[in-house]
Parts: sequence; structure tokens; C-alpha cells
Amino acid sequence: MKKIVLKTVAVLLVAVSFAACSTLKGGKNTISRGKVSGNWGITNISLEGLLEGSVQSAFNTAPYKCFENSIWKLTNSGNGSFTINNPQSGCPVGTSQNIYWSFSNGANGPEFQFKKLYDKDKPKNVEEGYRLLITAQTGNTMTLKSPVQYGGKTGYVVYNFAKQ
Repeated sequence: MKKIVLKTVAVLLVAVSFAACSTLKGGKNTISRGKVSGNWGITNISLEGLLEGSVQSAFNTAPYKCFENSIWKLTNSGNGSFTINNPQSGCPVGTSQNIYWSFSNGANGPEFQFKKLYDKDKPKNVEEGYRLLITAQTGNTMTLKSPVQYGGKTGYVVYNFAKQ
């Protein structure tokens, strides 16, 4: 009888451990605004399921590679900005853009979403924006994937961020 009880307790502990470790699953957004607030730099950008040259522009601003080394300032209120700092040829170094950002739960999991703001735009009046899948967030690093339709399939531009 003792062996049955011990085995049952062991199985329950393992099940509870697995349930406690899942962070971005089950349709619940476990990422808080506080974990994402702050200054972030894009350390690396890669393509997943896309051919080089298939993505011409990121966020209707500049070629996606220009966003490497860009700085994203995200306040807890949802206001923010990004500044392009890549000295690569063809990159508009110093270009800065005000944004309003938030989270949402999309069909494929938690998403980082933002709208570009100009002059005295109010976020509620801006209809166009961008949604990126949050595939990892540790507090000091974050990976966002921007879906791109290409050749009848969905590929991704993958942005790796590090907290500054």
C-alpha cells in the first residue's frame, strides 16, 4: 500500500512540475509589461523560412538588416520609440520613430504589437500597426518573430533583443 501511495505522489509531483514550467503556452500571456519595459537593442536579425532578398522593408521604415543595433525604448505606459543605429550602407542612421506598444493574445500565442505615431497622433486613432510573435522572453533577452507571406507560405523575420 505504501508503494502505491509513494508512486502516486511521485507522479503528481512530476505533473505539477511540468505545469509550473510552462510559460507561454495555453493561450495565457504570462509576460508582464514590467518585464518588457526599458531599453532594448536588437543584437541579431535572421530569416526563418524566407530567402535572402524576399523581405524589402521592416515596419515600412528601412531594410530589415538596418534594424540590427537599433535601440527600442519601451516605457511602462506603452509609449516608446526606436532609433536606427546601423552604419551599414543604405541605412537611415539616426532615424527615430515614436510608437505605442502593448501585448495581445493571438492565435499562435502572445504577441508584441505596436503602432507608429506621428506628430500629435493618439494611439486610438491610428489603425495600422504591427504584430510580432513573442517566442522567448527571459527578462534580459527577448525574441520576436514578424510573420511575412512569401510564396504562399508564412516565413518570419526573427529579431533578437538584449536589454541595455
